[in-house]
Amino acid sequence: MRRSPSPAWMLCAISWDSNTVKRINVFESPQVVGGRHLGLAVAGVIATVVCIFGAVVLLCLFLQWELQLLVQALMFAMLLVGGFSLSWLFWLKKKYCLRADVLGLSKPSLRILHVFWQGPLIFIAALTFQLFIVYAFVDRETSPPGKSLETLLSSMPSPLSIVCAVLSMVFLGPLWEELLLRGYLWGWLRTRFSAVLAVILSGVVFAFIHGLGLLIPYYFVLGAGLAWLRAFHRSIWAPLICHISLNGMVVFLTLLAFSR
Repeated sequence: MRRSPSPAWMLCAISWDSNTVKRINVFESPQVVGGRHLGLAVAGVIATVVCIFGAVVLLCLFLQWELQLLVQALMFAMLLVGGFSLSWLFWLKKKYCLRADVLGLSKPSLRILHVFWQGPLIFIAALTFQLFIVYAFVDRETSPPGKSLETLLSSMPSPLSIVCAVLSMVFLGPLWEELLLRGYLWGWLRTRFSAVLAVILSGVVFAFIHGLGLLIPYYFVLGAGLAWLRAFHRSIWAPLICHISLNGMVVFLTLLAFSR
């Protein structure tokens, strides 16, 4: 009686060359990020953001939460968004068998030490460009909203809000943003455009996601700088270190302002 081939062998094909015999998985995904991969990644993140923050807004409207409770809910929602988005992106990687180096997750080399001078340089460039745009195009006679800022900083956030803010903005936020933007998006852009154009488009997308009016120039330069780090180091670890450092500095300065 003839034995039927095992299921594991049926999932493989055989290729011959002059010297070797290779087993090839017929379901192995292309070693590039396709439009389907990027579309699913973006759609999953958008759905996560809409569902979680939408639920918080609805609860706030129906239950008429106070400001402090609303802030706690928003911080916890950011934590959930980070966790679910990161899980979704890694699930897609596993489902479509995307290699680690395709998404910039390959092991970093000693070259990553350059980020300790590249990161501050990118931040200075982004801040300089932002100040130039403000000086050149914004009406400097407008008085700053001092009272609203004092009202915003009048109460110290709760310990739960601080923990959620640190975990979401300093760690989970940069992780899923870098995996999405410098992993999936960068992998898709580099199959269609040159490195320079991919860096510019990455900056535009980063500014569109984070842009808050006058801060768009800052985020554009910052996003382009992080994309340049992705190209220079051929991984997301350098832009991730830079992203975490900047977010950590912002959170620290914000908490310092609240504690005055």
